[in-house]
Amino acid sequence: MNAINISRKIEIIKKKLNEVTSMRSGSLSQQYNVCGSPGCKCKDTNSPKKHGPYFKLRTTIDGKPTTRFVKDQNVEQVKKQLENYRSFERLVKEWVRLANKLAEIETTPNQTQAKK
Repeated sequence: MNAINISRKIEIIKKKLNEVTSMRSGSLSQQYNVCGSPGCKCKDTNSPKKHGPYFKLRTTIDGKPTTRFVKDQNVEQVKKQLENYRSFERLVKEWVRLANKLAEIETTPNQTQAKK
């Protein structure tokens, strides 16, 4: 791959990055709970039915791990934001990979120059 091709690929990545919208890092999980009410369906000895699902977002904010509950009506939006962030990460990693390759090409003298 030559410098021109790498530069073109980097420009494509930049355009794709510019299209990334609302995003957030972290992971979304769901949990089911057992309550403290005696006789509740969640404590049935034959067929317990736990409460839930409840969705939790785990992320890091200002260097601190944080867990927050996500309301049912916001789950799809949060999933899309997490997907956008993963896409952003992939694009940036590819940009860095290509930039390193381009820098190597630009700073390594080719064989004909080295012989002069």
